[in-house]
Amino acid sequence: ERAYRGYRSAYLVEQLMNEPDVKFHFTRDHLVIDKNSPMSVKDRFGIGVWLGKRYTDNLRLEVIKGMNERESRGYWNHKAPFGYLNIRVSGRAKVIVDEKISPYIKEVFEMYVTGNYSWSELTDHINRKIVPKKVGKTMVERMIANPFYYGGMAVKGKLLSGKHEKIVTKKLWDDCQRIKGIRSMGQGLTDKAKVKKPLMGLLHCGI
Repeated sequence: ERAYRGYRSAYLVEQLMNEPDVKFHFTRDHLVIDKNSPMSVKDRFGIGVWLGKRYTDNLRLEVIKGMNERESRGYWNHKAPFGYLNIRVSGRAKVIVDEKISPYIKEVFEMYVTGNYSWSELTDHINRKIVPKKVGKTMVERMIANPFYYGGMAVKGKLLSGKHEKIVTKKLWDDCQRIKGIRSMGQGLTDKAKVKKPLMGLLHCGI
C-alpha cells in the first residue's frame, strides 16, 4: 500500500512492472498486477493511487491546520529551545522549563545586559555550570536573541504569545537586545574592550 501514497512511488511500480517476472501483490486490496495484467486491474491500481494521494494530501493539510491552531493558542509545536524540555502529558505535547539549566540561562542574560562580558566569556560561564553538557558560542548568541525565553514565539515571521513558562522577563530581554544592537553597530562593546553601563553608546567623540 506504500505505492498508493503518491504518483512518484506509483511511477516506480509501473517501471518495475516492465521487468520480466515482476509482480506486485497488494494484500489489502487482493490485487496482483504485472505488465500483462488486464486494463481492469491496472485501472484499480490507478484509482488506488489517486485515492491514496488524495488521502495523504488531505492528512498533510489537516496536520498543518492543527499545528497552526495550536500555535495561535500559544503552544509550541517544535523542538524546545535550550533550557526547555519537550514532554507529553495525557498524550499532548507540552514544553516545560528544564529546572537544572534554566537558572544558568537567566544568569547569562543578566551578565550580558551589563555589557561587560564577551560571547566567549558567557559561553565559558554556562559550560562550567552545566557539565557535562556543552554549548557553543553560536548557541549562546541565538539564545540571547530568542523571544521564547520571555514567553514569545517567533513563528513564520510573526511573534506570538506562548503559554510556556518564562525564564527571563520581557524587560531583561529587551535590554539585552539594546546591548546587542549597540555591539552590532561597533560602538565600543567588543571582546577586547569592555565598557560600563548605563550610558554606553549615548555619546561619541567628535574626533
